[in-house]
Amino acid sequence: MQVRHAASAALLLCATMISGAALALEKPFSLGAGFYGTSFTAEGYESYDFSGLALTGSAAVSNNLGMRINYFLLEDDTLPVVESEGVDIQLLLGTGLLYEGFRIYGSLGFFRDDWSMGEYSESFGGGQLGFGLGYNWPAVTLDFSVNLRQARDYRQQAFTTIPDLSVGSSMLSLALRF
Repeated sequence: MQVRHAASAALLLCATMISGAALALEKPFSLGAGFYGTSFTAEGYESYDFSGLALTGSAAVSNNLGMRINYFLLEDDTLPVVESEGVDIQLLLGTGLLYEGFRIYGSLGFFRDDWSMGEYSESFGGGQLGFGLGYNWPAVTLDFSVNLRQARDYRQQAFTTIPDLSVGSSMLSLALRF
C-alpha cells in the first residue's frame, strides 16, 4: 500500500514538474523589427512598390490565438520622395504561437496607410487577410507574413483608372520573446 502511495506521489510530483517546465517555456509577448513591403499590381500595368522598415509587437493568448500590431515606414521604390507610413492590426489564428518551434497561422485584420509627398497627403484604410509562418527559439522569433489588402480605398482615391487593382503587403521580422 505504501509503495502505491509513493508511486502516486512520485507521479504527481513529475506531472507538477513537467507542467511547471511547460509554463516556463511560455513566452506570450514579442517585440521586434523587420523589412516591410507593399505592392500594387494590376493586369497590363507595372507593379508599384513601397519598401522599408517596420516595428512589430505581438501577444499570444494561447498556442492557437494571438494578436499583432505592425508600424511601418516605407519609401516608394521609384520615387523616394513619396513615403508610406501606417499601422496593421491583426488577429492571428494558427498553431505554434506560444511555444518554441514552428509556427503557422492565418490572420484577419485592418490597416491604415498614410502617403505623403511634400505637402500632399492621402490616407487609405480597410481590411486585410493574411498568412504567416516562422520559428520560435527560446529568446527570439523569426516570422514571414503575407497579406492581401482590401483595394477599394486605394482604387477610389489614387488608382481611379485601374479597376482590377490588387494590393499586398509582406514582412520579414525578427523579434525578442518574453
